[in-house]
Amino acid sequence: MLDDINATFFGDRVQQEISNRIGLYIAPGYAIQGNTLVFFKFGFTRANQSYTRESRGVALDKVIKGKLFGLGIKHAITENIYIGADITKYHYGMNSWVTNINPYEVFVTSKTEQTDASVSFGYKF
Repeated sequence: MLDDINATFFGDRVQQEISNRIGLYIAPGYAIQGNTLVFFKFGFTRANQSYTRESRGVALDKVIKGKLFGLGIKHAITENIYIGADITKYHYGMNSWVTNINPYEVFVTSKTEQTDASVSFGYKF
């Protein structure tokens, strides 16, 4: 989930949330010093973006699509155990919708991005 973004709409608090993110990517790599792999990943991603009003619940719920890019490293500690780290940037671009929030028609535009960092520890069978 992204950091929540809060705004007001006619005196009502509105909260944006990104959830259910999935992605598909490839991660070509280059081995350095025999037991270390540096890799770059790129692919596609999708997520649900919702705007919720405190007094009325979900006002808008849409699927957004984008691209992802990342860079990482894995290091073999032993033949079967490795550690790793990577950082990934998700770009969903500019998205625009018109929705009816009775009695108003509301135009929503958002530019959504997210950056994730992870550390891994694994066992290779």
